[in-house]
Amino acid sequence: MKIRTQSTLTTAAFAVILVIVTASLIITDRRVEQTNSEKEIAVKLERQANEIGYLSRVYLLYGERQQLSRLKSLNASFPATLERLNPGTAEQRVVVSNLKANHERLKNVFSETRTASVSEQDPGNGRDPALIQGSWSRVEGQSRGLIFDSEQVHTILSD
Repeated sequence: MKIRTQSTLTTAAFAVILVIVTASLIITDRRVEQTNSEKEIAVKLERQANEIGYLSRVYLLYGERQQLSRLKSLNASFPATLERLNPGTAEQRVVVSNLKANHERLKNVFSETRTASVSEQDPGNGRDPALIQGSWSRVEGQSRGLIFDSEQVHTILSD
């Protein structure tokens, strides 16, 4: 083979290798960006889950409207944040599904306990401490489940 032909073939092979490496870098960069975005979403979910649990419990103790307003806002934004996740594996889908279910249970338990604590108040003596403690415990259990699942989402996406 002539030197010119060898040089042309070498240049063509180098060009093909360069295109393949460039394409691999672009694909890897996109995957890294997607992973980082999902990690940010997972961190946000963790923060929101902690805030929802905290505000639910504190509202039951003190009953301040500002806490209830913030809690309603967080409960509305939590599913939207969750929808931004794109679970790729079956394990991720299960954890995200559990997270949705725990959020709904927490909202339902909070609503039930809030209704019970308001309807069973004794205007003369204030709020019943046993009722508050029972309500708080129910909400605490549900909020721990929500927080645990949000931490699991973050852990799975970090692996």
